[in-house]
Amino acid sequence: MQNLIYLILIVLSAGAGWTAGNWSGKDAKQALAVAKQGGEKIEIQREALQLSLDDKLKGLKQQHDAELAQRDAKFVAATAEFNRKVSDRDGKIATLDRSAKSQLQRAGELTARLATAKPEDQAGLKAEIADLQARARTDQAQRAGNVCVKELVPVDLLAELRVEAL
Repeated sequence: MQNLIYLILIVLSAGAGWTAGNWSGKDAKQALAVAKQGGEKIEIQREALQLSLDDKLKGLKQQHDAELAQRDAKFVAATAEFNRKVSDRDGKIATLDRSAKSQLQRAGELTARLATAKPEDQAGLKAEIADLQARARTDQAQRAGNVCVKELVPVDLLAELRVEAL
């Protein structure tokens, strides 16, 4: 009979332990369920935010690509314009050559007239000769700039390319 009492006590204590364990595990299970729901909500918010950021990134990439294409188009146009200006160089060289020669020839003619000119006309002739010689030097410098890359770039070419001269 004593064994029967032990057996009943064991069964009762097992039932009490199971009930107590089940009761304390219930709070943990409820906390786990709440945490799972919170995690699912956070995951949904993260996915929505990720989609929003992906859309924004696509828009920024398209804008960047458009700006790059526009910049490349401007560069191609500027390069073509520069090449056109440089290809006109031979014509400019010939024109500057003729201009400098005609100005120097005219200055020579005025110098010859200077010896026979009246004293009141000599000052005007000297000024005109100096002006012609200065313009001839300018034309020669621009010609040299067009002939050789090592020379200064002609101011008119810089102006046409909208570059400030130093």
